[in-house]
Amino acid sequence: MNWCSLILKLVFETFLKRVLLFKVKQRSLLIYLKSLQIARRSLIGLLAVFCFVQLLLFTFCGTLISAAFLFIEDPQQRLWVLFGGFAGLTLLFLMGIAYLFSERVWFEASGAREMMEKLGEK
Repeated sequence: MNWCSLILKLVFETFLKRVLLFKVKQRSLLIYLKSLQIARRSLIGLLAVFCFVQLLLFTFCGTLISAAFLFIEDPQQRLWVLFGGFAGLTLLFLMGIAYLFSERVWFEASGAREMMEKLGEK
């Protein structure tokens, strides 16, 4: 009788391991596919935002150049205005990039602060 229960236990464990392994593989595949979908959608959104920012940048540059040539008669003053406008635009974009990639912004946006506070409460 002991060998019979041992065989049943072995068969049951083998079957259970196969079923559990299949379920784990199935769920990990679902998680992988979901993360792949999220990555794809975020890249599409990032590309759309990048194209929109480029369009705004070209529009601003065209407006600045047109305004400088239309309203300023002195060539040297026109060049200084264009230089100041482009330098200001460059600094504005650099400050925006520095803000977007700062550790504090990502810490807040990721929800890590809430997780840390919940962890501290326990």
